[in-house]
Amino acid sequence: MCGSVSHSGYFSYNKFIALILSVTGTSSGLGNALLHELLTEGHSVIATSRKPGALQAELNGIYDVETIKRALVVGLDVSKIEEVKAVFAKAIERFGRLDIVVNNAGYVSFMLK
Repeated sequence: MCGSVSHSGYFSYNKFIALILSVTGTSSGLGNALLHELLTEGHSVIATSRKPGALQAELNGIYDVETIKRALVVGLDVSKIEEVKAVFAKAIERFGRLDIVVNNAGYVSFMLK
């Protein structure tokens, strides 16, 4: 089995492997909860948000300097392909690899008649 349930009840990967994850939609809700769980478990996270300044301030108010080094907060509008490409480039530049992408942000396009 590659994972287990941690003490907090969330699914957690093997504690001996620190993963590099990109999570979209981390300013609130499920994405924000996942971001905090991953940082607490020792993983590195590229946290994307449409409000990166507020998210960085939130993290700075909670975590120590060493944990903050494992978080890269990046502004992202998932409807803009160039911004998406830039997130991947920043992830590789900062951490050297990217193991998992969690697409938690949504983009809906529709027309009203």
